[in-house]
Amino acid sequence: MNLPLVTERKKMPAPNTPKSMFRLGSQDYDLLLDCIRELHSFRDVSVLRLWLLEDAFPRLVPSDWFSYNEVDFQSPQKNFVLLRPDMGSIGALLPKFAAFAHQHPIITRQMNKQDLSVLKISDFLSREAFHQLELYTDVYRPLGVEYQISAALHTKQNQITAFALSRRSHDYSNRDRTVLEHFRAQLLVALQNLRVADQMRQVATDASLAMHQHSLATVTATQEGRILNHTGAALDWIGPCPNGKLPAEMLNWAQRRLAVSRDLRTKEPPLLLNRAHGELSIQRVPSTISGQMVLSLRLDPSRDWLKNSTALNLSPRQFEVAWWISEGKTNADIARILGISPRTVHKHVENIFQRLGVETRVGVILRLLKKSAPSI
Repeated sequence: MNLPLVTERKKMPAPNTPKSMFRLGSQDYDLLLDCIRELHSFRDVSVLRLWLLEDAFPRLVPSDWFSYNEVDFQSPQKNFVLLRPDMGSIGALLPKFAAFAHQHPIITRQMNKQDLSVLKISDFLSREAFHQLELYTDVYRPLGVEYQISAALHTKQNQITAFALSRRSHDYSNRDRTVLEHFRAQLLVALQNLRVADQMRQVATDASLAMHQHSLATVTATQEGRILNHTGAALDWIGPCPNGKLPAEMLNWAQRRLAVSRDLRTKEPPLLLNRAHGELSIQRVPSTISGQMVLSLRLDPSRDWLKNSTALNLSPRQFEVAWWISEGKTNADIARILGISPRTVHKHVENIFQRLGVETRVGVILRLLKKSAPSI
């Protein structure tokens, strides 16, 4: 159910909650542990949300309806709401719910007091007092909702993330509240872990894209050469890797490199390999995991292209800059790739324009394409 902006604040009585949690039996703890083990196995928050409403909550605290809500009261278009089982008739009641949301004691408590505890409507209102609310007569009675228990997972200014369970008959017990309190604490940890994991995936993706932009890649392997993972086009550049292992020349070099010096911060010449697309430069860099090695790869443009530099009246360095222009790189990109200053790149570009008789970077690309096209 969509939780609308609370437009009016009513003073609600303090919740009538027990001072200590209910003592659970062994069966309840076994049930909780089973759900908690599953909870921490998820790697996707969208799958986790569905599992909560369709499996976990029904097992822990049987109810008639289960909802998960991520609501921004100031920007309703950002709201994310899941309700199980889905109710097709709920849409017609949402405007009325919005009009009377300020009467909901749990929502008011969560937003005004930043209360993250598990709360019931009956903590604040008797059944008779609840029935007198317009919120009940216009929204909950048509749905058949008589009892509700809810907990906020996050509140911030006009934003709230919460789950709610609703029933037609019999109120929620202290056992139900205690089970949900235990589970809520673990749910907070699981959601935080998923947010951190998602952020790390984004960082890794951005880093991989940045490396690809500069013709860089990495390979992680065991000390024996078995490839564990890679970024970018590393495997394409390396070539055939029989049985998932590094080529012998790379592995022998990496092992010799470690034998000579375990201080990988020491600057030493890289391994240079000729490949179809250019010259592959390989360096071994420190790994944070014992027994693994990380190789940094950089692919420079094919030196065969430099044979065309004389025919185009360009120096080898000018031709190299022109080649990177044809790859869509900016002056700043080229400066980082070649290890020279942007001012120097700018000067090279001016000289390239003059020698090729062009006025734009597109003109440079067309000249290179014309030169590299096969003769007929």
